[in-house]
Order: sequence, then C-alpha cells, then structure tokens
Amino acid sequence: MDAPPHTEEKIGPFLRITEVLREFGLRSPKIEAFNEELGFILMEDFGDALIAQEAQRDAHSEDRLYDVALECLKTVWSHEPPNDLASYDRQTYQRESSLVHQWYLASCSTNAISEFERSLDAALARLSGLSPVLVLRDYHAENLIALDKGTGVECLGLLDYQDALAGHPAYDLVSLVEDARRAVPTTIRDRLISGAAEFLGLDEDTFRSDIAILGAQRNLKIIGIFARLSIRDGKTKYPAMIPHVFDLLAMDLAHPSTEELAVWCEANLAPPSREKIASLKAVA
Repeated sequence: MDAPPHTEEKIGPFLRITEVLREFGLRSPKIEAFNEELGFILMEDFGDALIAQEAQRDAHSEDRLYDVALECLKTVWSHEPPNDLASYDRQTYQRESSLVHQWYLASCSTNAISEFERSLDAALARLSGLSPVLVLRDYHAENLIALDKGTGVECLGLLDYQDALAGHPAYDLVSLVEDARRAVPTTIRDRLISGAAEFLGLDEDTFRSDIAILGAQRNLKIIGIFARLSIRDGKTKYPAMIPHVFDLLAMDLAHPSTEELAVWCEANLAPPSREKIASLKAVA
C-alpha cells in the first residue's frame, strides 16, 4: 500500500483494523513492514482470486464462499468493537446519503433536501437497537479473496476496511448481499439474511426491516458516489453500474419501513435513462 503524505489517505487506520481483525481470528493481511510517516506498507499478497470471480466461475464455490463470508461477519459480531472507534451515527448516514442529491441530481431545492433528511431520519429511527459492532463498510465480493490455505473463516482474505466504524450489524451484510457490482442470487441473499437474523437473536421480519433501511441508505450513497467518480474523477465506467443500484434501491424502498423515503424518491429521483447515463459520462 502506497499512500504518500500529500494524499488524504492515511495508513494508520488500515494498520489498526488489520490487527483487530487478526485478533478476532480473521485473515487480514500479515504486515511485513511499514513506514507510517511515508505512508507505505509491505504486506502479505492474498493473490487475485476475488470471490466475485470465483463465484462467476463455479456456482458451487459461490454458495460456499458466501457462506464463509457470513461466518466471518458472525466472528466480527461476536467481539466488541474497539473502544475509541467512531460511531456510524445518524449524522454519518445523512452525510453519506446526501451524495445522491449533490452529484446524481442536476438540482435539488432546499425544501426537497430538508424533506429527504426528514424521510431518511424516519427510516433510521426504525432500526432495531442492536449493540454496535465493528463495521467494515465495504464488505463485498471484490474485497474478499478466496485463499488456498486454511479452513472455515481462514480461507477468506479481507481487504479495504480502513474506514471501519462502530455501527449496526446489518450494514456489512447489506454490503455483501446488495452488491453494487454484481447480482447476488436471491437464494444466497435469503439464506444469509435468515442465518444472520438467527445468529443475532432477531426475528427475521425485524432484521429484514433493518436490511431495507440500511440498504436504502447505502444504495442512495452509492448512486451519488458512482456519479461523483465519473463527474469529478473521470472514471466513466461507473455510470453503467447505476441502473443495477437503482434496482437494489427499489427493492429496499418496497419495504414498509422505508415508506417516507420511497415517497421522496418517487417524487425526486428518477431511474437513470440512457440519456442520464450518457450525460454523467459526458461531464467527465
């Protein structure tokens, strides 16, 4: 990892969460050497067997690897998060979700933004009151590596967790089963949600409500991020992924727990037309 001092990225959080995960018994990369002042880490190479690619290659592997991914989350949920880890709180949810009207929408009135915040707050207020856990935040099939050695959770390598916070257990499961970059089979999604609810001691209807709320929040954020990546950073492959994320968002907004947010999106957030996708690319 190379994060020079002049960049915003710092290696300290990555080093810290790497150690936490290893203490949990999970496979974060072994750190061979680092220089925090220079922003450089020499670490274990997990290879390139992303579970997204392994799943595409073999349906049997897909089932197994997603089951292992859930077992890794159960391991995380079984431990207290670090004491001084920042909270994944309402303000953070709101700030992230605001990216959708900052970058995807051409314009949004002050009244519409206020109503968006109110409707998101109404949904967040319905989250179950589970104790906070370590939330890795980008726990999906392109940040998980199938390893040749090890059994159980040791056969899955974890990456990209430097932005971890302490928050709701459903968030990382949402990242996994509502993957912005690939369609996760419904059978796998349902099995993982059921297994997670049982492990957490929640009835499944309550947990599915949590999934819908945090799924809507996350997918709104991702639509904004993908638009920003194209408009600001010139990464024009991302607008083509936005229709899939809208499909995931529609699924979340169909749940009663996100009713107010669904009304706002119906009035203000049109699904992307070909012209809209082209315009996001053209700006870049």
